[in-house]
Amino acid sequence: MIYRPKHIAEYVAVRLVVGLVQVVPYRLLLSVGWLVAAITFLLGRKRLQETERRIASVLGEAAPPKQMRHIAWISWRNTIFNAFETLRIPRTSPDWVQKHFDGGEMLEQMIPERDAGQGAIIALPHMGNWEMAGLACHVHRFPIIIIVGKQRNPLTNQYLHDLRASAASVIIERGTDIMRPIARHLKKGKYLAILPDVRMPYPDLAIPFLGSTANLGSGMALFARVTNLPIYPCCVVRDGWTRHRIAETYPVVRPDKSLDKSEDIERMTAAVIANFDEAIRKYPEQWFWHNKRWVLDPVEKDEQPNS
Repeated sequence: MIYRPKHIAEYVAVRLVVGLVQVVPYRLLLSVGWLVAAITFLLGRKRLQETERRIASVLGEAAPPKQMRHIAWISWRNTIFNAFETLRIPRTSPDWVQKHFDGGEMLEQMIPERDAGQGAIIALPHMGNWEMAGLACHVHRFPIIIIVGKQRNPLTNQYLHDLRASAASVIIERGTDIMRPIARHLKKGKYLAILPDVRMPYPDLAIPFLGSTANLGSGMALFARVTNLPIYPCCVVRDGWTRHRIAETYPVVRPDKSLDKSEDIERMTAAVIANFDEAIRKYPEQWFWHNKRWVLDPVEKDEQPNS
């Protein structure tokens, strides 16, 4: 395959950044991350106004502006920390994970099923460092499946997949046919880590969320229904700069084959999302508020397929 000069330049730049991130001492790296976060936070005033509007729409207009600014800042700072930590995953030892990540009761709860060779679906919102949660599961011998987007640059696409391979047993790119391979791996005893708290760009499920209705994906519940496996909802938070924990574990959500398929999928999704709603209100600074596609925005006509 012949690569374009642009692809090669991007790939070299990414390799250089990753190389630096992996050799800089961890706390020093986070200090650099704090500086990067502070500069970009101050420069992104227009984006910050939108973020504060979102926070106010969820927590209420009466929330003090200082509180909303603090929530927006910690959320953004954590986003930069998460990015740096993700690039360090290949150099992150099991001992480091044991020291810095507290899996709480959830990982222990899943051990009997893991030892029996049964898979499951682990559902998390975009809180804390969700990538670290996947790495912790991997270290505790839960073979993780993750779904990733495809980069336009084939060189960086493969390189980023190789980085993520240190924290997952199976990596599957989003595409037209991911159901069958994921279902096959789930039935073989693997665990799908999925973040379902994002708005779908085409009409799917209308689910109550954050005081409104969100258009969310049916994939998480569909995987559970097809494989007859449980969904374990949980949320991860960052304590200070360097420690992570599963802060909340919620009741397991299981398929109910006595229900109509569509009804069951909507029921399971709503049950999981209700827990996430509670977690976001309890730890608002831990959630990612800064995405370009706000979860409560309606689907636009030009976003829908074949439009």
